[in-house]
Amino acid sequence: MKSKYAFIGKRLREIGKTQKELADSMGITAEQLNITINNPKRRELQQSEIYKVANFLGYDLENFLKYLSGETDEIPNIISEKVRDSSIKIPYMNVDASAGDGIYTDTEYIRSYLALSDGKYAGQVPNIKSCNIITVSGDSMTPTFKDGEFVIVNTADTDIVDDRVYVLVINGKRFIKRLYVNPVTKKITIKSDNPRHPTYEVDEVDIHICGRVIIRTLVLVE
Repeated sequence: MKSKYAFIGKRLREIGKTQKELADSMGITAEQLNITINNPKRRELQQSEIYKVANFLGYDLENFLKYLSGETDEIPNIISEKVRDSSIKIPYMNVDASAGDGIYTDTEYIRSYLALSDGKYAGQVPNIKSCNIITVSGDSMTPTFKDGEFVIVNTADTDIVDDRVYVLVINGKRFIKRLYVNPVTKKITIKSDNPRHPTYEVDEVDIHICGRVIIRTLVLVE
């Protein structure tokens, strides 16, 4: 049976690159990449590697993700140089926001810059300088978010508006949750979109808002 990653080798030959060059850009060995391409049952592409492969090979990220998730059998579209030149680049951080019990915050750094089509996202990204891309971890925000999906966060938008989704920190743990403000007590209601997870309140002084999620997911956004 043909590997679902077999097209990677063909694309490398088209652009005159080697597996070693791609592996180096991904931060893995050529042997690990060879296993992924030829025997994905032994080694799948990791979440942190997907955008690197798409950028290196020149594939449209959304099509690439849909192909990997099985939503389509069509080989991902190649981004033209014209589209590449007009794209916007947003920092992809080493940050996971928990849709669950929280993730302890750590040193944040930029993994890379993810290129997005300017025409498609410009209206939804108010200020590129204040936006970051992070990864959702956990299931408490399903069906709105899925574990492992990317979201764009506007770090300049920290004023809480009811029924919007924010990335926040409570007691040193980072979450992605839907928030509401009690007009009387001023307490903040922390709500999950998955009804199996509890809703609770915290005092305003105990919460730090990192930013508002402005694009739900780089996979499904239209």
